[in-house]
Amino acid sequence: MARDILPTPILEGKDVIEFYNKLANFKENLKKKGITWEVIQEDAKRLKSIFKENPDVEKE
Repeated sequence: MARDILPTPILEGKDVIEFYNKLANFKENLKKKGITWEVIQEDAKRLKSIFKENPDVEKE
């Protein structure tokens, strides 16, 4: 079954300013939190390794 289409939220007043500031400082916030492209790649490799089939293990 299809879901109802909800109206797009509209920001007004201070919410617009806060959202714009978040977008403007996005890269700086990532650096503060220690999130880099390399860290993301390492985490992705770990996650992929969980789902890889191990040919050495017998399947039941």
